[in-house]
Amino acid sequence: MLFSFSLLFVDQGIVGAVAGFFTGKLSQFYNDSQLELFHSSVLQVLSLLGLTLAPTVSSILILLVPLCISDTIIRTSVSTIVINRCDPLKIGSVTGFGQSIPAVAGMTTPILTGLAQEITVYGPGIMASLSAGIGATLAGYMVMKKKPKVE
Repeated sequence: MLFSFSLLFVDQGIVGAVAGFFTGKLSQFYNDSQLELFHSSVLQVLSLLGLTLAPTVSSILILLVPLCISDTIIRTSVSTIVINRCDPLKIGSVTGFGQSIPAVAGMTTPILTGLAQEITVYGPGIMASLSAGIGATLAGYMVMKKKPKVE
């Protein structure tokens, strides 16, 4: 059993690394970090919903692939957006603050998911899907609100 969990983590790492190699090509294809962030966020929501309702271990393994891919793309897109919008003298402090947000989330998430699992076994997945859905909605709103560049 422990061996299979180790393979699961190795699988996620390999998929994330491979996705990292292709994010540059994907960014060139999109040529718009906000739209790339929105589409990746939607993929993440769908993956989390699928994982929440997955009936078999095989389907979980399959659904972890788009989740890993979307996670890698989201991290790259967010970094690009922050760097492009930030004053060059403040990039370090803004990037550092941005990195502290996932760290705080990593501390609080186990407590919140434990409470959600007390309500229902699907609680953590539902909570993750709703959180990702809110993020995807905000990303979509920012894409629609964006003003076209005047050349």
